[in-house]
Amino acid sequence: MSPRVYDVFGYCGNIFLGIQLIPQIIKTIRTRSAEDISYMFLTTSTLGLISAGVYAIHLRDLPIILGLCCGITMNIVLAASKFIIHIMAPHPQTPHASDTTFAHNKKETSEIKELQEIIIV
Repeated sequence: MSPRVYDVFGYCGNIFLGIQLIPQIIKTIRTRSAEDISYMFLTTSTLGLISAGVYAIHLRDLPIILGLCCGITMNIVLAASKFIIHIMAPHPQTPHASDTTFAHNKKETSEIKELQEIIIV
């Protein structure tokens, strides 16, 4: 096979590896739940991608570099989604409607929903 064919396989494989987390990111944003996603998974995956990226840069292998950049970006987006959802999660205590904190949190929640709708569109 010619070297061009191997490049095509390299680009295709790395595109799939780079976009593999998109369905999980969409599900996380839609369900507003990221409890099952481990920070350890995200950390080790990102560190592995960065390490492989350094090696790919050394080899000047563009197909691998592009795929790894996509993978790193997806990991960062998923980690940020998990962090934001964790921060914005309601507390287990149910406040009374007359509580001013409750009213303030409702306003923040509606603002967050508006931002999430903008991101999804």
